[in-house]
Amino acid sequence: MLRSLVGSEMCIRDRYGECLYTGMADRVQYTWEGDGPLGLGIAADVDGIVVESVVDNEVARTVAPGMFVLAVAGHLIEQGQEIDHVIELIRSSKRPLTIEFEERLWYDDDSIHLSDVEHEAGIATNIDLSDAEQSAGSADEGTSVPTAAPRPFARTKVISDFITSTLMTSPMYREKQRQLATVSLMKPLGIGFVAEQNGDISVCAVPGEEAQASKVSPGMILVEVNGELLTKDWKLPDVAAVVKAVPEDHPVQMVFAFNAGSGIPLNKAEEEAKVLEWASIKFNELDLKQTGLLGETDLCTLNDWVWQCYHPGGKPMPPSDRLATQNKLLKLCDKHQGQLDFQTFESWFCKTNRQIAKFRAYQDKREREKQALFNKCGKTFGVPLEEGWWNQNVLGKKMLPPPIKSGVKWIEKRAVKVADLWRTEGDAQCISKLVVGFDENFEIKLDSDAEPGTITGMMLRFLQMLPGGLLPVKSVEQLVHAARNSNMISEAVEALPEFHAELLEALCRHWSNVTRKFKYNGATVQNVSLAVFSALVASPAELQDEMEKEIIMDAILNQRMIPATEIMIQNPDEIFDL
Repeated sequence: MLRSLVGSEMCIRDRYGECLYTGMADRVQYTWEGDGPLGLGIAADVDGIVVESVVDNEVARTVAPGMFVLAVAGHLIEQGQEIDHVIELIRSSKRPLTIEFEERLWYDDDSIHLSDVEHEAGIATNIDLSDAEQSAGSADEGTSVPTAAPRPFARTKVISDFITSTLMTSPMYREKQRQLATVSLMKPLGIGFVAEQNGDISVCAVPGEEAQASKVSPGMILVEVNGELLTKDWKLPDVAAVVKAVPEDHPVQMVFAFNAGSGIPLNKAEEEAKVLEWASIKFNELDLKQTGLLGETDLCTLNDWVWQCYHPGGKPMPPSDRLATQNKLLKLCDKHQGQLDFQTFESWFCKTNRQIAKFRAYQDKREREKQALFNKCGKTFGVPLEEGWWNQNVLGKKMLPPPIKSGVKWIEKRAVKVADLWRTEGDAQCISKLVVGFDENFEIKLDSDAEPGTITGMMLRFLQMLPGGLLPVKSVEQLVHAARNSNMISEAVEALPEFHAELLEALCRHWSNVTRKFKYNGATVQNVSLAVFSALVASPAELQDEMEKEIIMDAILNQRMIPATEIMIQNPDEIFDL
């Protein structure tokens, strides 16, 4: 039964750190009907019992890393509960077994960055339980229990030695993403394997379409097949025997490593220990005077070097995030008279590594939820604001429509000083491609070389395609009547539906930022108002009521909306904060 606690890792750890979560999301339950592996790993965190990994695809549809265990078979799990108690509770409970989980929100800011995470000093200790207690390999023995059954082989996991000098000086290795590729294929696999001279079994050809779709490519190293972790004594017939033992109607689970010469991949605890071993070597190398201490300059060098060589969760850390960790390290250095010994650096690194893992788990969860909501809605353009998938964000943070959010960010970063901004029409074909892109994906990355007119044109297209317009006919009538009266404009804005008011405010604040650079872009309040006011109202063609058509036509043709638009752009604080 204890093998059910984790899949291929079988690693249960104690983790220490201050509570980072700010709220709660929905609770979920998962019921295991029959005997067999649970397919997930748990760890003892200061905040409770947390899911460390999920290796079963079916379970992963409901349970995700970072969730906390609330109850097992109806028994509540209190904060501070010993993990051994939870293990015993799972082992002694009869099937069907229901476990309740809770996702705690580590951050509530939609624009959170790694630099916003406060790293505190503290020692993180990994505790690997014995093979007898957990059906898992101890850290000393380096063993691992596969998830698949039956097991045609019983082999010992062998960790290949890393050549530190080669690993640390190879830019390709540092820059390449080292996250392992997990692939599930039906037989025939459509993959050709070859035994390398160094003992690795790698992909030599991929003729199968299913394998190609799974992005299997020549040069990948086979690490695991159907739960069997490959070692240096494995041969091609061993792999063939494992594949042959899998029933025809069952998929073959395989794990590949991207980088040649990496050997058998390390688990999280082993990888952290290995990188600290490397860091110790680098620390001593930088400690020219052999004082056992490094100053700020050398610590910055060590920090950047370590995070280039070590990829938390298999994902490379971009320069901006490495700089954020450097700033945190320098703050810690200031508290220690400008110098740190290796033990202090080690404690800081372990703590930071775990917080990065939590942060990335939150990011991954948010992306999954956005994708699920987008899939349910189906598209982004031409959808009423109240029905937009972005307004149903289960993370509790309201979002601007993605085309508006991405467009505003792009313009204010790259084009706020461009001449004739918001007054130059973009290429209609490029705008249409962006519309299709946002309708097919919940989020797309705007090309840094795009024309500013294309980006502003896309945003205007979004407003023009809103059913009923951003401003309802009644609001248009009120704003026309208000002219330049701030109090009357504020009353009209306050009467808008919630999502309409939020989007209007965001746009007016953006346009206000643009007009502050009018010396460079020529975008005065009057110019911008003239360029955008007609996109705020509904198209007369979609209105059925003749009276409403006349109101909109009068507002557009006689430009009677411009005075109120100018006031909203010129004084957004006064209009939207009243």
